[in-house]
Amino acid sequence: TVLNPQMAGEVSSSKVIVLDVLAKLGDGTQVNLEVQVEAPDGLEPRFVFYCARGYTKQLLRGEDYTELKASVLVVWMVKPLFPEVAAFHSVYELRERRTGRLFSEALAIHVLELSKLGQAEGPGTGEEPPYEELARQWGALFLAKTEVELERIAAQNEVMSEAVKAFHATAADPEVAELALRREESLKFYNMSLALTREKGHEEGLEKGIEKGIERWIEKGQRLILERQLRLRF
Repeated sequence: TVLNPQMAGEVSSSKVIVLDVLAKLGDGTQVNLEVQVEAPDGLEPRFVFYCARGYTKQLLRGEDYTELKASVLVVWMVKPLFPEVAAFHSVYELRERRTGRLFSEALAIHVLELSKLGQAEGPGTGEEPPYEELARQWGALFLAKTEVELERIAAQNEVMSEAVKAFHATAADPEVAELALRREESLKFYNMSLALTREKGHEEGLEKGIEKGIERWIEKGQRLILERQLRLRF
């Protein structure tokens, strides 16, 4: 069940994180599905906060802890969150550090990095879960640029066929097209603002460096003058 069917998501200059879908599965599991275009600093604590909030907000005053259901955050990253990690799909859970024993399934953060789709991920730690192939198919759908690619994806199974149909229907919706345009413009303004901020910071740093250099030069000159005066006197 989608809990926020009217939520379109937003992009702002201060928080470029888009909460697209909040849903509840058949077993009560809370799922936050997000698409994150940029990878600014501070995403990790933010993701933990969203995942934990999805868990704690379930319980009303007086209710038993056994009523709590798992909270899962699924994040699709356009830019990599952890460039040093080769895996396309990483799952972060509550586990014992040395043995790897799972403490609880209450919280889980799935990070899917589109830039790593199709790359060699190295040896796994066990049998691949059945949803991994489906995750790769969804990743291919997000990256598809031509109708031929979409047709190839739709032919893989019924789930992807329905997904491609929904994609076409959504693309034809004028409201969605307007929203996509606003998001694209917002991201352009965000990137422009970020570039200007960096440039300004560089200029300010250069200016401060020059000022500091002048101060040191003046101090050095004053010291040399003082040394000469002391030599003349003594």
